[in-house]
Amino acid sequence: MTMRLATCHPDQKHRARGLCARCYIRTWCSENREKRRAIANRWAAKAYAADRDTYRDRHRAWRKANPEWSRADNARRRASTRTHTEGAPTSAQLAELLAPGVRCFYCEGALATTIDHFVPLSRGGAHAIGNLVPACLPCNSSKGAKLPDVEWRGRGKP
Repeated sequence: MTMRLATCHPDQKHRARGLCARCYIRTWCSENREKRRAIANRWAAKAYAADRDTYRDRHRAWRKANPEWSRADNARRRASTRTHTEGAPTSAQLAELLAPGVRCFYCEGALATTIDHFVPLSRGGAHAIGNLVPACLPCNSSKGAKLPDVEWRGRGKP
């Protein structure tokens, strides 16, 4: 009896569909993404339930070793769970903030090309018209998620 060889890798044994085991699994996973995700989630839940303390200790150690990543993850999570739909600005209000000739709120020198949340969403600010200000790109980029006048002094007025 002769061994059937895979068409994808002729040096490998045939598994199914003329593919070697590695290529067959890769193909099956790409064709069955939802089923694969469900299997992975069940496996992860079982593994976590069986050894919960080890997973918690590993997570705690990672957070301690990576405080800036941990802080950023928390800020993103809090910002995404908050609902900012009440008082959300209309497109007309946003257009008014970026009207031609509008200067940057922070440096008052450059023309505003972006809209910034005065109090960042990650720090508890709302996506409301009262929390939005026109800003030039350099000011908006350097401010990031900092609080104005507390953690960020701005680029200075001309």
